[in-house]
Amino acid sequence: MERNHLSIENSVYIGDTQTDYDSAKANSLPFIFCEYGFGKLITGDYKPSVSKFSDLELFV
Repeated sequence: MERNHLSIENSVYIGDTQTDYDSAKANSLPFIFCEYGFGKLITGDYKPSVSKFSDLELFV
């Protein structure tokens, strides 16, 4: 993030696996789960989540 001049306050991690979720949390990033992806989360009904790509617009 430093290399690209990004900040945690202006970033969000979007992913579809438990590893994505764990990586976001380990780096103090907010996380949005993509339900339409290939992965699953241990946490059953995680929110925020999106069921299609265009739903991301709801979080901008």
